[in-house]
Parts: sequence; structure tokens; C-alpha cells
Amino acid sequence: MLTQLANHFCMLGIHPEKIIVSDKLTFALISDFCNKCNIKLKKVDSMPELDYACDSMLLYMMKL
Repeated sequence: MLTQLANHFCMLGIHPEKIIVSDKLTFALISDFCNKCNIKLKKVDSMPELDYACDSMLLYMMKL
């Protein structure tokens, strides 16, 4: 179902211009989709802003 949704987004031209990931697995999983939809895919060593957001959400959920 996710593949169909992604293909539909590609056909409609609804997709981001660029996706940045920080791990090899995510890069491998979405690289074909990005190529088909002409989305630039970039792998970086770390994403401090995302790490901070994830840590904040985890701390918030632990308080609930």
C-alpha cells in the first residue's frame, strides 16, 4: 500500500525536493523511490536537530 501511495505522489508531482537521512538502511530503502521521483537524496553523518527533537519527544513521553 505504501508503494502505491508513493507512486501516486510521484505521478501527481507531490514530493519533497530533497530528503536527508543519517543512516544507510533508510538511504537504501528510499533510494529507488527518490530516483523514480527525481528527489535528491543525501546521507549525512549526523542530524543534531532531529536527534534533539527525538530526545525531547522521548523525554516528554516518559513523563506521561
